Amino acid sequence: MPGRFNSEIVTNLMECTNEDAYYEEELPIGFLEGETLPPLCVVEKRDVASGFIVGVGFSQGAESGSAYRAAKFCSAIGGPRYFALFGIALADADWPAIGMSPFDITDQGPGATKQGAAKDTRFQPPIRQITPARSGQSNAVVESVHPKPIKDEEGPHFLVSNKTASELIVRALLSIKTKNLTINTERALTDDIFGSATGLSPRDVWVELAARGRNDAHYMEFDDAVRQYLIPIDVFAHDGSIHLHRSRFNSAELQEIGFFNTVSDTQRIPLHGYVLEGCLRHIWVEIKGRMYQLDRILERRVGNRFINITLAELQQKNEEITRRESEHREIRAATKAAVEEEYRGVTGKNWSAARRVRGTPKHARPAGRREARETKRALGGRIRVR
Repeated sequence: MPGRFNSEIVTNLMECTNEDAYYEEELPIGFLEGETLPPLCVVEKRDVASGFIVGVGFSQGAESGSAYRAAKFCSAIGGPRYFALFGIALADADWPAIGMSPFDITDQGPGATKQGAAKDTRFQPPIRQITPARSGQSNAVVESVHPKPIKDEEGPHFLVSNKTASELIVRALLSIKTKNLTINTERALTDDIFGSATGLSPRDVWVELAARGRNDAHYMEFDDAVRQYLIPIDVFAHDGSIHLHRSRFNSAELQEIGFFNTVSDTQRIPLHGYVLEGCLRHIWVEIKGRMYQLDRILERRVGNRFINITLAELQQKNEEITRRESEHREIRAATKAAVEEEYRGVTGKNWSAARRVRGTPKHARPAGRREARETKRALGGRIRVR
């Protein structure tokens, strides 16, 4: 029923979770000066009993099933490990939540499709519920804390950020951390825990309920979470690293097991991998049933502005490189033709007009040696004359 999806219907942590999405108002800047990328979509997964945001995922351009899966991935592996993938240190005490709920509620959209769920039905929640259409209050637990756009009297317009998509993601992650530590969830502090709870935040409620053993979360292995929730990709091994969209990745583990010793310099070995859409700082590759986490390699030392990158940013960069390579081939051909024409104008001869002659070169004969010595003196160079 509309309006019934709130903390009053649960008693334990992770007994039920709500999922919903919103868009960042600012458009992120792209790799190319003056270019913008599609808006950033943020999916939040919130525990109903405590109000704690247990998962967050991202996509660009549109609300997508992969963003909902990313939020589930965050919930499965826990905030500290998830934030670390983006280069953010998060204390365990600030994010005590980890695990999956047996009961998911989502609105009608990508989150309600199979693209928003674990790939294997064994990892899907036993209960999935979709909120009624045109009933925002049915998902009020999570929608109530979404950023609200400011209305004004201006005509159609949009905001262009001074931040990349990756930087907007970092800001969103830290904003969610702040929500978990500061939102007033007094209504979640029922009489049985009010006296012993140390504060009013979602984290305070979580800590108190967890201390009483009131937690219905079930746990997943990290490798299973990667397989179930991240985006499958095709990569290849070549030249001592793993390649994706012209970016290179590697890991100490792959080096230690001597994996690249089995790949010749001319080979390109196709491999199956996984990527977290909002974070190309790392990828995961499965080799002989074992999962390896790889780090992105940059050709020279740069800051986090270039280490943290989204899949959309990497694709934009790859498309731009392809365009520039095509343009460069045309420039190279035109420059070569112009230089050869310049040579013809100076010498009256073609750039490449040599002919094959049998026998030994003339400079090996006396007259040829004299001519070679004269040429040496004229050029000031070193010509070896036999």
